[in-house]
Amino acid sequence: MKAAASRLRQPTEGVHSTSSPVYACCEREGTSNAERSQVKSAFAAWEEAVPQTVSVVLPAKNEEMNLSLVLDDLNRTIAQMRDYDFEVIVVDDKSTDRTSEVAARRGARVIRNSGPSGKGCALRVGFDNAAGDIIVMMDADYSHRAEDIPVLVGALKDGAALATARLWGRSGSGA
Repeated sequence: MKAAASRLRQPTEGVHSTSSPVYACCEREGTSNAERSQVKSAFAAWEEAVPQTVSVVLPAKNEEMNLSLVLDDLNRTIAQMRDYDFEVIVVDDKSTDRTSEVAARRGARVIRNSGPSGKGCALRVGFDNAAGDIIVMMDADYSHRAEDIPVLVGALKDGAALATARLWGRSGSGA
């Protein structure tokens, strides 16, 4: 996780929109079509080359036993996704065990939920603190597979507005 954490990129405001300074400069009077095209092409190539940041948010309450396994798998997956920068946020939802310690030891940023308890509230705290261009939510009880993240992120990069994964229960019906 330490290598992945060193790749963390801070988001840049206005970079991914036509309201950016680059596009504004292209639209000023006196700029030729050839100049506009050249600047916009260079900007598009730069945008493509800049790695996107993925924030992985895990709400956790008393998950000391499972969390180490989940984070170990997540860190292995992150190491294979070299085109992206990552941040891993574990939101400790008032745990009475060593959930926070386990998360911190494995390189996650730990945020303690000081508001109302519950998964939804913990997720909101995580989302509010996420810096990523893409946010992935995983449960800390091992009900989601970190190995699915490359497929989900790939679908978003290909233009999907939302990507989800579904695990099948032991009986074969949806879990």
